[in-house]
Amino acid sequence: MFFIMQKLKPEIWAAIIKAAEAVFYKEGFKQATTRKIADSVGISVSNLYLYFKNKAQLFNEIVTPFYNTFNDGMAKFIDHKDDKDNVDQRIHQIVGLFKKIITKDKKRFVILFAKSNGTQFEKYKTKVIALIAAHIYHEIKSDLEKELINIIAGNLFNSIIEIAKISKSETDINNNVESLFTYHMKGIEYFI
Repeated sequence: MFFIMQKLKPEIWAAIIKAAEAVFYKEGFKQATTRKIADSVGISVSNLYLYFKNKAQLFNEIVTPFYNTFNDGMAKFIDHKDDKDNVDQRIHQIVGLFKKIITKDKKRFVILFAKSNGTQFEKYKTKVIALIAAHIYHEIKSDLEKELINIIAGNLFNSIIEIAKISKSETDINNNVESLFTYHMKGIEYFI
């Protein structure tokens, strides 16, 4: 009995990743199928399985590097020792972080935070919102209820996701993120 090993081609791997990213962005993890991805590439599903054992592995291949980069950026922002003279600088840094991340990896940002139901990442948005809420709570030093601050943080982060979905160009992203943060920070300044 002889088995012929098929040589995996980097260009097919790259085409699968690109097609899967488009399908996950459009439909989300739950609605995406390996058949849709394989059809987008022009290969059979069995050929796709030579590269990725299942849809979850393919999703993880797309999302994990972005998740790691985003997580590192958020950790650097959250883990700092602010003083009152530095608040504007910290706001400028987080605005810059979101502009850069969305401009560079808009689709993966949306996939991670809006299209990952049914994956190991589905609760990550809730974790990020909780981190932002804790950061705001620490910064404002007010007697606001934590639940209200969670709502404020959730509104902010969900608005960022919507900006990523609707922005057509880098200029749109920059203007929209800047406007959103200006709006939110002016409101939060009331409590500082």
